[in-house]
Amino acid sequence: MNPAAAADAARAWLLDEGARVRFLEDVFAGVCRTLREGGLPLERATLHSRALHPQFRAVRFLWEPGFARAELARVGPRVLTDRAYLDSPVRALFEGAEGLRQRLDIARDEPDAYPIYADLRREGYTDYAALPLVFSNGQRIASSWSTRRPGGWTTDELVAIDQVRPLLATAAEIRILRRTGRNIAETYLGRRAGARVLDGSIHRGDIERIDAVVGYLDMRGFTRFMERHPQDAVIARLNRFFDVFGEPVEALDGEILKFMGDAMLTVFPVDHDLADASVRAVDAAVAGFRGLAVVNAELERAGEAPIACGFGLHHGEVSYGNIGTATRLDFTVVGAAVNVAARLQQLSRDLGEPVVLSAEVAGAAGREVRSLGRHQLRGLAATREVFAPADLAQRRAPA
Repeated sequence: MNPAAAADAARAWLLDEGARVRFLEDVFAGVCRTLREGGLPLERATLHSRALHPQFRAVRFLWEPGFARAELARVGPRVLTDRAYLDSPVRALFEGAEGLRQRLDIARDEPDAYPIYADLRREGYTDYAALPLVFSNGQRIASSWSTRRPGGWTTDELVAIDQVRPLLATAAEIRILRRTGRNIAETYLGRRAGARVLDGSIHRGDIERIDAVVGYLDMRGFTRFMERHPQDAVIARLNRFFDVFGEPVEALDGEILKFMGDAMLTVFPVDHDLADASVRAVDAAVAGFRGLAVVNAELERAGEAPIACGFGLHHGEVSYGNIGTATRLDFTVVGAAVNVAARLQQLSRDLGEPVVLSAEVAGAAGREVRSLGRHQLRGLAATREVFAPADLAQRRAPA
């Protein structure tokens, strides 16, 4: 097959089979594989894209012969200031270059324009080409195409790669925008809520009643700390606090549904087994306080005030979905279980207990607990017996 026919085959694959492929790492692998099967001596290909995600700033897709799918690597938030990026063809393409090519098997007197050329030369590559893929909004991602064949790329082969570029750009744009939308939805709404919104639950009144263990966490003394410290210190303290409790919640398959100032609302949906959801919710709360003990020791060594907080956990049915105005919605939960969890958190302050559990959660969790007696919860008529995990020590109750 000649290069033009290989390009035709890759474009046909993108329009037919590739159109039904969900992930970009599979689409890119399909294109590379088709070009190679068509006779192009493609030995290495990459895509580089910026990413909208709270934990990383860019992604790279790498394909080599034998890869069933392209290898996805996520790059951290400081990548755009790293020398590896600043001294790379990728930066040049992002900033407007229309293409770069470097023969690697020809001796040259001048130094390499980019360090990657020397790296590829050491690995036996003979030719390197980099081309931008341009999206409909003008955004660019970078692609690179390398071979080890003696003599490098022919002009016809580079033309073939260039002919595939527009359709590959369209396929990449669709999948990157889809992934970006999912990242945004999960970041701001949570994994389950984000999935529901992306599946079409975006109308006011799209409500689902779910059985869940609801958790309400609140920091103590935040207003006083905020009055005495600069905003940067306030935000850093909040982020550290939420990290300590949020990580075990998500690790144990709970969901952080909302941050409210210095408070956090969590849910552990009861899919089939209340005991399982209760165990995970209590374990997450206990793990959070153990992590907080480590943070507080660090704060005290630095001469800073430790963080105090309380966590209330209750089980019940809640309404889960879109609530708000006609044009501005909030995806949240409402119901008596939320109110009880919030009241248990308030009671934890009076009792000097880190975590206060309702009888429903304490009984289902199947772990050793301490009874804290019966108490009247603010706004609720009947008294309730409440409990604390036996493996968390009581804190000194506030004066």
